[in-house]
Amino acid sequence: MRAVGVDYFPAVTHAPGVGRFARELVRAAVRLEDRPELVLLDWGGGERSINEPALGLAGAEGVRRVSSGLPRRVGSWPGAAALLRRRLGRLDAFQAVQSGWPPPVGASRVLPFSSLPGEADIKRTRAELAGAAQVQCFSREARAFLTGELGLEPARCHQVPVGAEHWWRDAGDDLRAAGPNEERRAVLVLGAVDEDRGHLAVLEAFERQFEAGTTDELIVLGRRGNAAEEFASRLRFSSARSVINWIQSPVEADLPRIVSEAAVLVHLGASDATPVTPLEVLRFGRPAVCLDRPTYREALGDVGHYVEPARKKRQGEPLVPVLGAALESAFDVEASAARRARAERFTWEACARATLDVWRAAADGA
Repeated sequence: MRAVGVDYFPAVTHAPGVGRFARELVRAAVRLEDRPELVLLDWGGGERSINEPALGLAGAEGVRRVSSGLPRRVGSWPGAAALLRRRLGRLDAFQAVQSGWPPPVGASRVLPFSSLPGEADIKRTRAELAGAAQVQCFSREARAFLTGELGLEPARCHQVPVGAEHWWRDAGDDLRAAGPNEERRAVLVLGAVDEDRGHLAVLEAFERQFEAGTTDELIVLGRRGNAAEEFASRLRFSSARSVINWIQSPVEADLPRIVSEAAVLVHLGASDATPVTPLEVLRFGRPAVCLDRPTYREALGDVGHYVEPARKKRQGEPLVPVLGAALESAFDVEASAARRARAERFTWEACARATLDVWRAAADGA
């Protein structure tokens, strides 16, 4: 295997999600001794707001960047695929990041799967999977869904680990050494305010714990999603509104500090097929409250705190005692050490090594 292409545009334009996956995967892969040449397709219109040292490419050999400011929609134009093939050169495999991009470039396509689709998206997801030579997933739950519900051939489905050290790496010595601040018992929620993330349930449970004096701040860090209007309306009448901070335009550079200073993360992602967010918080020794789903149980094990899915989207009652227990454990030194040790098992180097095997499988089947 001589060369592998990577869709790199999200890595330099989008801090979370698919952007972080592409950025951290490449950052780790360039340090592997037995890797192929990496051809980074940085194609798309928009500002490249993420640069060194975040990219981690300085001084790396065997890396070639193919850049263009043309919008990605030109991929559907006649001749676009031929143009890309000429620019990229001969590739053995191509690591996609988002569905539908790039157009065929003469290499076997590897597609990551990180979110369980709703009923309305099943047909589209099957079509996307059919266009991939190999598929990566990040939990046993996701693999069972792919090979069971969606009918993906097991030989094309590969579970790879996620990494959990990027905020820890960027935090600096002072934040890494600091323990949780008992004078600031902040509850943190990360991710867009969407219906499947349970922000209303978190708000209700936080209000109960705030009234009991066990917490004094709620930080909601995420853009406006499909539940934003309802959440904003509920906030206006919240008994704890004076201590609730909704950061709608997160700054990636601030996240290591925000995560390290929080007491507890609440992560109720119902469709997430990756445990990366709670693992990132465990890396700092902080507890994470998650939905009781196999994806989170597999990764967090007995150091996680779990809550049954609410029957009503506003129902925060089941979350109240779980949040209380997590807040109590936030300042337990032994529990904090156990959480860090659990998260240390998950590295981007391991993700890159496993992905290298997926690239080889794609190249062998080309």
